[in-house]
This record gives sequence, structure tokens and C-alpha cells, in this order.
Amino acid sequence: MDRHLYDHQCKQRRVDVSITGSWLPSQAVLSAQEIGTAQERYHSGDRMIVRIPQRTQDDCAICAVAMVMGHPYSYERVLADSVKYPKITSDGKFSAWWETYFRDEGFDCIYCRFGGLHALSMYGGEVSGMLGMDIPHLNRGHIVAVDEIGVVDPADNAPDHVPLDHYVWNRKQDGVVFHSEWLAVRRESRTGMPLMDEAQQEGNAR
Repeated sequence: MDRHLYDHQCKQRRVDVSITGSWLPSQAVLSAQEIGTAQERYHSGDRMIVRIPQRTQDDCAICAVAMVMGHPYSYERVLADSVKYPKITSDGKFSAWWETYFRDEGFDCIYCRFGGLHALSMYGGEVSGMLGMDIPHLNRGHIVAVDEIGVVDPADNAPDHVPLDHYVWNRKQDGVVFHSEWLAVRRESRTGMPLMDEAQQEGNAR
């Protein structure tokens, strides 16, 4: 992806993602067979997001960042690295520090419209995403990782993967408001990152 496009699209966002989610058993989960089929499409299991559970009530962002970056970015490494980045802006708002972190670590990232999440299946595991949401009755937010298999929620007792549409539907029943954009992430490559156009086209069609 062109760096100028990155600078234009990937500006610092001000968000509050300091709440652990609570998993509802009624939410659908993927079967082992479905996950195995997706792994075969990836040709390598390490392209599928591995769930990292929360350890505190306010570390969902640390977990989500580590999940989309993958090995060798463990929870401990991301937590230690995050110390270098300001979490609060000059006017007291929470800052999406991970955008700068991704760039510094050689990852490409860009915001795409919500509907573009369905385009992740085009990339065979090379592109994953971070999806934020607001929980009005708690006056807090939460953030999860997403890959072509589904949503990976770091909240306590959540399963490894949940189909995207099921997750969104169930969360909306709880009053959750999803952000209108999600952050697509992949390692920078020589071939560039055509995700922006495709994901936006997918989002526009929905």
C-alpha cells in the first residue's frame, strides 16, 4: 500500500477500548471441521489468528494487536513495546497508539468500511483486522481481532473463532454499537496491499 495513502487514511483515532467483554454461550462457534478447512486453505496454520485471552479488564487492545501481528509478537512483547507510545492525547482522549506501532514494526494498515470485513476471505490469511465497538450501558469500548474465519474475541471464556455475522448479530442484541470502520493489517510486501480498493468496494456494496 502506498505510504501517502496510509498517511491520508490511517490517522490517529481517539477511542476508549478499556473494557473486557463477556461471552454469551448462545453465540455460534465454528466447528473443528470448519476451522480445519480454513487452515487447509491457508496452507499453514500459523496464518490463522491464535486467540490471546485478556489478563486484565483493560488490555483488550494489547491482545488484539498481538493477535493480528502474530508470532513473534506475544502478549508480553506488545505490552512492553506499547510503553513507548502515548495512550492519551493532549486533550485527554484515548489514542489508537497501535497505528504507529504497526508502521514502526513494518506492517501496513488502513481503515476500511465495516462491510469490507467480508473481503478478508480474499487474502488467504495474509490480512487480518481489528474491529472496535462501543458498549453504551457500560460507557466503555471493546476491541477484537478478525480474520477470514471469523471474530477472535479476547474476552473471558470466548471461543477461538466465531463467524462474523453471528458475532455481530449477537453483540447488537446486547446493545453494542460497532464502529463504522475497521483497521486492516498485513505485513508490507513488494506486491503492495490492494486491500483498500477491494474492501471498500465490498463495503459499498453492502
